[in-house]
Amino acid sequence: MSFRLSFIASLILFSSLHISCTNKKGSTEKIVSNKIIIVNANKKWNQIIFSLYTPTSVVPKTIFQMLASHEIDTSSQIIEIPAKGPLLFNFAWNFRVQFVYLFPGDTLKFTKTSNDTIPFQFRGSRPSHELMFYSLIEASKLGYLSSGNQTLQVTDKLDYQYVADQSLKRHNTRLQLLNELNAKGKISAQGHQVITQALYYQYLSDLLFPYQAWNPIELSAKNHSIVPNFYKAKLREMSREFDKDSLLYLMDYKSFILNYARFFMLENVDTKKLDQAFLVNFYQKSFRGSKRDLLLFDEIICDYQRSGQLSPLAEVLDSIGNETMRDTLLSLQKKSKREFSNDALESELETPSGEKYSLREIMIKHSRKMAYLDFWATWCGPCLMEMPDSKKLTQEFKNDSIVFVYLSIDEDRNKWLKKINTLPTGSNVFHYRLAEGKDFTKEMQIPGIPRYMLIGKAGEMISINAPRPRSIEIRELISNYIN
Repeated sequence: MSFRLSFIASLILFSSLHISCTNKKGSTEKIVSNKIIIVNANKKWNQIIFSLYTPTSVVPKTIFQMLASHEIDTSSQIIEIPAKGPLLFNFAWNFRVQFVYLFPGDTLKFTKTSNDTIPFQFRGSRPSHELMFYSLIEASKLGYLSSGNQTLQVTDKLDYQYVADQSLKRHNTRLQLLNELNAKGKISAQGHQVITQALYYQYLSDLLFPYQAWNPIELSAKNHSIVPNFYKAKLREMSREFDKDSLLYLMDYKSFILNYARFFMLENVDTKKLDQAFLVNFYQKSFRGSKRDLLLFDEIICDYQRSGQLSPLAEVLDSIGNETMRDTLLSLQKKSKREFSNDALESELETPSGEKYSLREIMIKHSRKMAYLDFWATWCGPCLMEMPDSKKLTQEFKNDSIVFVYLSIDEDRNKWLKKINTLPTGSNVFHYRLAEGKDFTKEMQIPGIPRYMLIGKAGEMISINAPRPRSIEIRELISNYIN
């Protein structure tokens, strides 16, 4: 699944999916054909990060909301999740992610391991190799998080034929592993069909890397003009895959739809006219039904994450036929978070010299200035790739009323100290380590890094998911608020 979709999906929650708990004894003897049963043997739900995608969702229901709304009985080992078809689950630990598709009637038991690459061991009513399949391809460096295309920069010097060949090779290797397991009876027929389709649409999304961007307006004409004609022709062939609404339960297919729609847009519009209103209007006029709902909803959510506002909501809400999506947007409009909770403000931060402060104290220290927060870790490649641009950003605004706060989630203090010597420095730069910052990271729902936030001078949330340091948009956002 594309980085953009999985990243955005971790941030916003559906409020309408009902999840109920079973008896506190944790019995799973009875198979319920219209539910999926999740079993957590140690009952410590607040230590586990997982989310699930429904057939109507672009974004997942996460455990944070389930706990906050008491939909999970923390004294029980079990939750029952209503399901009419396959659901994709996303388990995470220490910012490592595992995916698993489950079906109505399935039972899944998970236990945490000491393996960073495969943080969870899955057992249940399906073959164990099927439940662990995405972990297997991730461990083989064939998975979504290590696919390679996600870090490609669109340039006229890029060997696009090589990218196409490598993407196909990686897809065929994934598929070969799946088919070998299937031939040995280690994958169910139902699982084989769903995973085969999921892998195929992930492959198509890999090829669409020039159109995978946080802000499609920002990439627009520049990237599209650089992509060579033979590569665009290959992408045009994907149009036959665009009208398969029966596959919208697959998050990988939804990811493909979102990426291909941006390619389709840039193929058919005068790029000089591109702005937020034009983009929303294009989706309204060019698409129908479930795909239009998906595209409009995604764009509104993305804009919300960038700006902290639901500016286009009034104009397009009536165009969204999906009731769940409409309810989600209305809920966001009413419940937009603009400040930190007391628990989050008490999260403990450590300075390089060993001093410890609460987030509240840090906010007071930097009051009267904006703060650009950067969540990172020494082991996070994408985080470190952004640091040169982050350094440029700190220099560009060194004389302005903004500070740059780097919050490491490293458990190893020595590795953190060694690495920060190579990172941005200056009078407007501050480094901290989240010593006991779990309350803060959970409240902000940060299952993946790098992650950025922009905080106003009075401590208000300007952007819960701010643009990256390399973007033009973050410069415009900072300048607008400073002025």
